[in-house]
Amino acid sequence: MATTPLPFMLRLVQKQRVKLFASCICSATGAVFALVPYVLVFRITDLLLRSTVEWHGIRCLILMAFISILLRFILMGASTMLAHAAAFHVLYDLRVCLIDKLGKLPLGFFSEQHSGRVKKIVADDVERIESFIAHHLPDLTASLVAPLLMIAYLFSVDWRLAIAALLPIPAAYAVQGIIFLRGRRSEDMKQMHHLSETMNGAIVEFVHAMPVIKSFNQTVHSFARYRNSVESYAALWGEIARKKTPLYTLFLLLLESGLLFIMPLGAWMYGQGYVTFPVLALFLLLGVGLTAPLRQISTLAHMMQNNMEGVRRIQAVSRRGAVILHDRLHGEHANHPIRYFLSKCHVCV
Repeated sequence: MATTPLPFMLRLVQKQRVKLFASCICSATGAVFALVPYVLVFRITDLLLRSTVEWHGIRCLILMAFISILLRFILMGASTMLAHAAAFHVLYDLRVCLIDKLGKLPLGFFSEQHSGRVKKIVADDVERIESFIAHHLPDLTASLVAPLLMIAYLFSVDWRLAIAALLPIPAAYAVQGIIFLRGRRSEDMKQMHHLSETMNGAIVEFVHAMPVIKSFNQTVHSFARYRNSVESYAALWGEIARKKTPLYTLFLLLLESGLLFIMPLGAWMYGQGYVTFPVLALFLLLGVGLTAPLRQISTLAHMMQNNMEGVRRIQAVSRRGAVILHDRLHGEHANHPIRYFLSKCHVCV
């Protein structure tokens, strides 16, 4: 049985690995074509500034730029289609498995778990797995490939300006590392999922109590548990935002400050004749554009951290249900491996 979320997730996608691999390849190739127009703009600018303008060459480069943009969006569409097809197959298998397992559990299990927690795990936490498979994996692939290609190309054009463009990035990701480590040590995500479960349970109770509420002419504000759960959930998110905002603001400030290093050095080098204007324009475009995929990686890391806590809860229910079944089936041998449950529900381990 997988004991950590990432191996659990990798086991889930085994049957759909071909679709996911193809999706990531399409996403990475799309990232390559996304870089091509910037390179072509650099080439076009260089041709326009020559004493004799080669209009035929410029027209060919413009046509290539349009083709690359078209291919990029075709590949993005293919990547999205393949990833979503894989994700929905995985979600189907996982939900069938969970429902089958819940149907076999004794009533004692449900007396320990309120309906809101079960509903959140089967619906919300499983749905987050769809986000991981359908969006995070292909997006992460593109976000890793694009900056690597940009950096390699910038170094091939001028290593001095390339270093200037990269100067703030290590500092930015050092701050991001602090945010990530604090998030791992913090109980905020666990508390957020717990409050979400409580709120889901309160909503179910509120709906069930609607006839009584209407009979006594009450409102939603009179249903204390629902109101308190919503207020606690909102207060927690406010506290999370308050703690993370200063460091995240510093991260964005450092990440977006590349222009402050490129512009003075580039202007001086251009004035001294060390670089041409097309080279300077290229770095002003790509040096700033370099931050977009890097910022995307940060966003995906935060979403992954949230999703992994949901996966832990799915695993917890799987293990708890397996222990209950094993205790009932094997009595005094309850500490042995839970092979019966694994054979019945191999997708969920």
